[in-house]
Amino acid sequence: MSLVIALCTGLPHRDNWLVITAGAVVLVAFLLVDDPRAYEPPTRTVKLTLDRIYDDPSLISQDVAFRFGRAPLSVEVDEVDYVRETTRVSARYPAAPGEPAAQDTEPREPVTVV
Repeated sequence: MSLVIALCTGLPHRDNWLVITAGAVVLVAFLLVDDPRAYEPPTRTVKLTLDRIYDDPSLISQDVAFRFGRAPLSVEVDEVDYVRETTRVSARYPAAPGEPAAQDTEPREPVTVV
C-alpha cells in the first residue's frame, strides 16, 4: 500500500488534487479489503483415533461431540483402518479466549542447507 501511494505521489507533472484522490482511494480500498472483523475466529485442530468404523458420517460428529463435551465446527476423516477397526479424524474447535498458540510437538527431521 505504501509503495502504491509513493508511486502515485512521485509522478511527474502531477496535480495535488489527483495525488490526494489517488492516496484516499488506495486507503479506502485497503480499509475495505483488510477489515479484521471479517476474519474467522481462531480455531484449534484435534486429531483423534476412534475405536470403531462408522457407516454414517453424521455419527462421527456426534461421537466426537460426546467425547469432548461440545460440538466441533468441522470433522474430517483422515483414515479408516478396516484391519484394526479404527477411524482417524481431525476435529476443529473454536479457540478459547486467551488460549496460547498451539505448539508443534512433532519431531522433525533436521534440515541442512548446503
